[in-house]
Amino acid sequence: MLTIISKILEVLGLTSNVVAILSALFELLGELAVVITLFKLFSRLGCGLMWRQIQVIGDSDAFNKLETVLLDTGLFREKNITHVDLDNIEKVDEAKLAIVNYGSIDDDKLRKILERLPSRAELIVYCDPKDGKLNQEMMSLLSDKSHVVLTNFRGRLANDILTSLMVLSYDRRNK
Repeated sequence: MLTIISKILEVLGLTSNVVAILSALFELLGELAVVITLFKLFSRLGCGLMWRQIQVIGDSDAFNKLETVLLDTGLFREKNITHVDLDNIEKVDEAKLAIVNYGSIDDDKLRKILERLPSRAELIVYCDPKDGKLNQEMMSLLSDKSHVVLTNFRGRLANDILTSLMVLSYDRRNK
């Protein structure tokens, strides 16, 4: 069948025109696929940055320090960053993205946070080297939980937040 069509096109002198048209069409479809993929990626990240609530869990000093780091990046709005005091850990049930300053909490509170954290939520544990190291038991506990990131540097913290926003799906109803 294909040979018949190609012979007809050859007789009419349209072979090179059809090949050129099909080549241009496939090139256009390929470029369109790339544009759609990039649009999805950037819209997902944009929605994450614009609407996602970030909970910072810890004392007031830890919150102020981490909030300053987040706002200094210019990527996050102040109204999207909320403080969860150590006395209100039950608010972690609502979290989609939570940051814990390890230097401001003890291991028991971190265990409670891990227990209460929703399965689709991301937890970033910021452990400043000045505040000491995590013990091996706590490292194992963090390692066993999905969607947990451990970071030691403030610059790395912003990168881990951006990665978390891209990886986790965004549902506007569940800001």
